[in-house]
Amino acid sequence: MTLSVLPDKAGNALRTAPSNPMSDQTPFGERWGGWYVTGTHGKQRHRGNTIVPAGTAVERMDWSKGANLTDLSEYIDTSEYLLPSSDIVALIALTHQTRMHNLMTSASYETQRALHDEESANPDSKGPVGGYSAVTTQRIRDAVEPLVRGMFFVNEAPLTDSVRGVSTFANDFAKGAVRDHKGRSLKDLDLNRRFLRYPLSYLIYSPAFDALPAPVKDYFYTRAHAILSGSDTANFGHLSGEDRAAIYEILMDTKPDFTRVAGR
Repeated sequence: MTLSVLPDKAGNALRTAPSNPMSDQTPFGERWGGWYVTGTHGKQRHRGNTIVPAGTAVERMDWSKGANLTDLSEYIDTSEYLLPSSDIVALIALTHQTRMHNLMTSASYETQRALHDEESANPDSKGPVGGYSAVTTQRIRDAVEPLVRGMFFVNEAPLTDSVRGVSTFANDFAKGAVRDHKGRSLKDLDLNRRFLRYPLSYLIYSPAFDALPAPVKDYFYTRAHAILSGSDTANFGHLSGEDRAAIYEILMDTKPDFTRVAGR
């Protein structure tokens, strides 16, 4: 988990205040309490680099003192660390990846449990060739749909100002990215209004995603095709026509499993 807390002067989370797991859905103003954060972010405010005096109400806190810091030397001896920064872009990536790996783990576990239950109840079942029961099919859908929504950044908290880091992370992040014939990648950053230029998680190329059970990936790719082709727009209004077309073309060039489903 990546938690945002309210830290006291000893660096401990105040027990009287909630600790909130962070993700790309977390409003910018509620992120990174208890963390060091370096980078610029305009008029936006986060909770990093700030100690909260005991008894201070959150709504009365002045978060501006910890904003837009590019140097942590006044806080700690940075020579003790591999880098002197805690790059804001890297932190955005970290909070996104943490939630996605949790969703992948959950989808995998719940799907495997559904398949095990079906096999136990119907030992003569032919599995995907003969089709799963309606109950098992629904359980798989329920397990994977949160992953679909997460990977497509549904309810991502918008950025209202440009975000820039102070290290080489943003450039290093794009190195080795899987790119289509037009040079586009799901690792292309936006950082002006949202995290990624093309809002589908680059973790679709990760070993963790590739290791998901086949029913999980089949359902995911089927849903992705429906979303990107425009046949399902109910919960994906944040994707413009340009977004859908670009992501579709990137996947067709770079993800054979998606190409197989799209060609059905």
